[in-house]
Amino acid sequence: HFNSASNNETAYWVVADPEGSEFNQAWLSWSGCDTVVKGGRQRLLLDNERFVGGVGWRQNEQTFDGGSIVNKSLKDTTLTYSYIDNVNRVFGPDDGTQEIWLGDWESAIHLMNASYAGLPFGTLTAYGYLMDIESADAQSNETYGLRFAGKQALGKTVSLLYTLEYARQEDYADNPVEYDADYYMVEAGLALPAAVTLNLGQEMLEGDEESRGKAFRTPLATLHKFQGWADVFLATPSGGIQDSYAGASIVVAGVTAQAVWHDFEAEDGGASYGDELDLSLTRKFGQYFTGMLKYADYSADGFAVDTQKFWLQLQLDF
Repeated sequence: HFNSASNNETAYWVVADPEGSEFNQAWLSWSGCDTVVKGGRQRLLLDNERFVGGVGWRQNEQTFDGGSIVNKSLKDTTLTYSYIDNVNRVFGPDDGTQEIWLGDWESAIHLMNASYAGLPFGTLTAYGYLMDIESADAQSNETYGLRFAGKQALGKTVSLLYTLEYARQEDYADNPVEYDADYYMVEAGLALPAAVTLNLGQEMLEGDEESRGKAFRTPLATLHKFQGWADVFLATPSGGIQDSYAGASIVVAGVTAQAVWHDFEAEDGGASYGDELDLSLTRKFGQYFTGMLKYADYSADGFAVDTQKFWLQLQLDF
C-alpha cells in the first residue's frame, strides 16, 4: 500500500509513481555555429539539478515543453536559455488529488544559465530563473544565484573537492504571498585512492515559521537527490530547513557503496527536524544491466513521522 498521489490512499506515504504512460520526449533540433537550438518536449538538466532537473529516479521522468538554445561560441563558456510553457511532471499524465500533485503545470518560465570553466580552480555559474507557474501560483518565483564548483589536486592521488552556492528568491507573477528568501550550499570533500570519496556539507533554505508560504522553494528540482532519500522534505517546511550532512563512497570489486548521514533543523527557530541515514549498493552487470539496493531511515524527532524505505532495482540501458 502506498499513496501514488492519484490513488486516494492518503493514509500512506507518497511514492510518486502513479499508473499511466506518457511520451517522454519529442523534439526537433538544429546544430551549427557552436549552437544547439531545440524545440518540443525535452529533458533539461541544469547544473546539479537543484533548481531544474528531470527527477530521473521516478518511473515517469519530468520533462518540459518549450524551446532551448545552448551556445558555446565563447571559449570555456556555455550560455543556456530555455522557455517552458508546460511542465510534464512525475505525477502525470493524470492529475493527482492535490494541486501540488498535478500531472501538468501550465507555465511561462524563462531559464537563463551561464557558466565559465576557464578559471584555474573551478567553474563559475550565474543563473536567473523566472518561473510563472500558472497551474500552481503559490510555486511561482524568481531566483538569481551564483555557483562555484571545482577540484584541486593535493598530490598524485588525492584531490580536494569544493562547491559554494548562493541564491536569492522572491515571489513572482501571480504568487499570492509576497516574500523573499535566501539559499546557500557549502560542500567540501576528498577524492582518495581506491575510488574513495568523502564529503561534508551544509545546505540552507530560508523560511519564516510564523508565515506560511514564505520559504525558499525549488519546484522544478530533482528533489530526491537532496535532503535525504526518504523524501520527507520534498516541500520546504514553513520554518525553512538547514541540512548538515556527511557522506562516503567506495568502489570494491565493481560495487559502488555509498553512505550519507543528514541532520535536519529549522532555519528559523532552530527546531530539530530529525536525522536520516541513507545507504546504497550499485553494480553493473554486463553491458546493459545495473542493479541497486537502496535504504533510507529517517528518524523524526517530533517532526513528521519515522520513515524507512527500501528499494531493489534492476535497470536496462540500451
